[in-house]
Amino acid sequence: MKFRKLNQAFAYAFGFFWKPCPLCNQEFGGHEWRDTSDRGIIYTSASGGKGICPDWAKSGVALEINRNFQAGLRQKLVWVDKKGEQK
Repeated sequence: MKFRKLNQAFAYAFGFFWKPCPLCNQEFGGHEWRDTSDRGIIYTSASGGKGICPDWAKSGVALEINRNFQAGLRQKLVWVDKKGEQK
């Protein structure tokens, strides 16, 4: 990633976040999230997640991590019918 100080100044000046990526610890800003859609988020719970830097988002690593996370959630679910019996 280039021009970190310039990007940081831009983020602060225009109200974007500036925080480290949880994967590589490289700081990045919210304004750098162009064209990443859901590839820029790693889900850490069923209702939330953490943003990752654009370099990791473009590589598609978040999609793989999220697939594994969702598979883990499905395995943890216990289906119970109306009588209270597990399926």
